[in-house]
Amino acid sequence: MRACKLVPILASISLALLATAAPARGEAPASQPAPADAPRAPGFVGDPAPTDGVPRGSYVVVDDPALPPPAWPDTVVHHAPIIFYLNKSGGTYVPGNNDARTNRSTIVSQTRTIPPWNVSASGWSQVMSCMTTMFQRWNVTITDVDPGNVPHYEIVVAGRPQDLGMQAGVGGVSPFSCGVINNSIVFTFAEVYGTNYRSVCETNAQEIAHSFGLDHERLCQDPMTYLTGCGAKSFQNVAAPCGEYSNRQCQCGGSTQNSVALLDQRLGLRETTSPDAGPTPMVDAGPSPMTDAGLPPPPDAGPVAPDAGDPAGADAGDNPADPDAGADAGEITAGCGCASGGSGATPRALLLAMVVLAVLGRRRRRPLAQPRLRT
Repeated sequence: MRACKLVPILASISLALLATAAPARGEAPASQPAPADAPRAPGFVGDPAPTDGVPRGSYVVVDDPALPPPAWPDTVVHHAPIIFYLNKSGGTYVPGNNDARTNRSTIVSQTRTIPPWNVSASGWSQVMSCMTTMFQRWNVTITDVDPGNVPHYEIVVAGRPQDLGMQAGVGGVSPFSCGVINNSIVFTFAEVYGTNYRSVCETNAQEIAHSFGLDHERLCQDPMTYLTGCGAKSFQNVAAPCGEYSNRQCQCGGSTQNSVALLDQRLGLRETTSPDAGPTPMVDAGPSPMTDAGLPPPPDAGPVAPDAGDPAGADAGDNPADPDAGADAGEITAGCGCASGGSGATPRALLLAMVVLAVLGRRRRRPLAQPRLRT
């Protein structure tokens, strides 16, 4: 009896429940508009799960109040080299405005730790050499020694994307803005590349370039690309369309970008000589040593003996600097009564006098012939 009385009661309750549930199945839940002042979530740009299994680089558009306005001069101003610190040791990173000096990054939403990359010395040397070559055009210093509190950019070359809560297909990530993100930290998840050290290097190049406002582009030879199968990549001085697998508008306007032109502007060219070194030592050093060595001796440096018969020769040899130049010709010829010229004729007059004296001497010594007596 009691069971029979309960049946109508349970049936009534079931009908009531069905009546209240029916409208709920037929209505779509109303969407709630987001508050006008709600913060905009950073936008991830890239492919977190490539169908070909090749990891791809990516970037996250950030709204960092510390960013400078994206205004650039037409000419490159030389400055101290920009430091790119390649960190294979990993580390712990906390949320905050990007600052490699304090391990703060807009990429992480909570404290994250990247383990070290257990790479061989030879493999690491290949990565360092590749990066040095990749940026040899620009005013950049590549180092694997932590600069400490000095302004610098950090490329974390270690770990996996899962260490930052990302999907397995992400090869690297960087904050992105249309300006330069000073002291930025970027990540290359080296573990996903194994021993493909060239790919590690090219991902490093793409990620650090994102922090200088470079977008993805559809030029296979450039490291900013998603395209593969064209060999080693390097920055190309070409206006290439932006995009990943198809062309799109560039994040900062326009439909193309020239990666070399942008890096010229934002990194500055490497200086081949010091701007304050001054002229080379030989500039304005004066004439060569032989130029002003003095005049050659005059062709008539010594007096020419005048002709003995020249009446003017009597005074031609008068020279105050010659102690014998002022001797009177009479001192030489007085003993022989010979006419003589000036001092220039002295040797001839003296010789003639000696000959005359010798002849006279012989005549004096010859005995006189005795006259014959006539008988």
